[in-house]
Amino acid sequence: MGCSGSKATAATAAKHSTAPPAASATLLQGHAAVPKDSLAGETQTSKASRGMLRRQRTLTADSYELDVMVVGFSAHDSSVGNALGRNCKELKWRVMYDLHSEPIGICVRVQEHKLHYNGVSVECNGSPIFVGESGHKAKMIEDLHYQWPFRASIRGLGEPDLFELRMPYMHGETWVPATITCQREDGFFEATAFQYGLPIPAVALKDIRENSTGAPPVVPECCLHLHVPHQDPLRASLSMDGSGEQITHCFGRPSPPPVAKGQELAKVRFQVSQDRSVVSADVGHATLHHFVSGEVRAVKQEFARMRHSWRFQLGPFAEHTVEVVKKYTLGTIITLLVDGEVLVEAAAADLGLKGGEWKVDFKFVGERLLNFEVYKTNKEGFVLPEKGNIEQIQKYTHQCSVVIPNDWEFSTGICRADTAQFFIDGNAFGELPVVLPQHEEPNLKLDVRALLHLYNIATPYVVDQAAPSTMAVMTNSVMQQATGIFGLWTGCCKHPVSEGVEIIAAEHGMDGPTSNTNIRRV
Repeated sequence: MGCSGSKATAATAAKHSTAPPAASATLLQGHAAVPKDSLAGETQTSKASRGMLRRQRTLTADSYELDVMVVGFSAHDSSVGNALGRNCKELKWRVMYDLHSEPIGICVRVQEHKLHYNGVSVECNGSPIFVGESGHKAKMIEDLHYQWPFRASIRGLGEPDLFELRMPYMHGETWVPATITCQREDGFFEATAFQYGLPIPAVALKDIRENSTGAPPVVPECCLHLHVPHQDPLRASLSMDGSGEQITHCFGRPSPPPVAKGQELAKVRFQVSQDRSVVSADVGHATLHHFVSGEVRAVKQEFARMRHSWRFQLGPFAEHTVEVVKKYTLGTIITLLVDGEVLVEAAAADLGLKGGEWKVDFKFVGERLLNFEVYKTNKEGFVLPEKGNIEQIQKYTHQCSVVIPNDWEFSTGICRADTAQFFIDGNAFGELPVVLPQHEEPNLKLDVRALLHLYNIATPYVVDQAAPSTMAVMTNSVMQQATGIFGLWTGCCKHPVSEGVEIIAAEHGMDGPTSNTNIRRV
């Protein structure tokens, strides 16, 4: 679930404006913070300066948690070539808030002029936020603040009677059982209160609590904040919740590496027998053990004078490559690539580092998927003949660091302190266990209890809430057997049953069966 920001532009300049052309600017892609009536008769410059605070519509994640991390950052100046021009700097961030959503692209360009002012332009996903006339850079006369709010999904969506709702206009403190059916983008929820039998279109979070504990549901929220100071736009910063802490301290990448569109993520599949005694997997012991443990294993290490790379595994289905390279001979910019894509491309000063050492801390955040094909049960636990699929998601995180003592030599020696080094979970790459050679092995087939005790994997249930009760299923089975016997008897007497007649056992309600049988002609 994602949202795209609405666009709002500043009004046109007054006819007799005396503001200099370099100061004319337009703010886009945000919600105006100043009412239109209060801007009547003002110049375009003053309107832009008074409307410097903008806020994107809230972006809602599909997950129950927010994984906010910078998956790409670059700080380029004229040392990277002639593409930017002289005395120009470009800052780019790619920020991910959900493992299953596309990252947000933010770009700030600053052009230093000889007349002691800076031209600035700001974009989000290719759409302008702050621009001058004809889309060019403009002079800023006030700080620019822009926010991207994020909100996770509520747990228990669609589960019957998991929550209670407070009716604000009922007499007293009245809470009624309800099912949350939808989470709206504006922060409200749609629900169904079966006591009234009607859907409720909008319920605030403060009017919802858990049925069993009475505690309010937890829906994580946070806000990404961009600040561009007008006196020194080169110090533009991106932080979380306005805390001032640079989000460049939150580098990360999803694991396993993203697959191409239409391809399925790697997962382990299980099939459970109808009596729930035996489970079969599509992998062998070695693969499943490595999958569950997530042990980090080294694959290989390569290095040259201005390049160093490390390849490793975070389980059998997640192989990553981390590489540092000096792409530009001028300047001190160093490039860090993860799985072939730039994670960081900046000098040490752009990362807030001092002392000449270039260091980046980042993390891998991923999910291990277990897919179970099990026989469904009704609400009473009776096993049904139909099968269903359910997935278990196990989240994992690995902390990594790349350290380069200097920017002119990456490979003096593999284990020396004056060469580029890679650490994962506090362990140097050279200390990691080496990946094991693969051998053919049969797929696992074992007892459900053995799966739990050997691999810590519990076999789930798939409950069909709409399935008939146990008594209804047994009655239907008896009636089918009776129909078979009745068919044999009528066959002997040469009186066949009329075609198109189906005997159906009615489903039991909470107070017992509504009827014994129902005969319907198709």
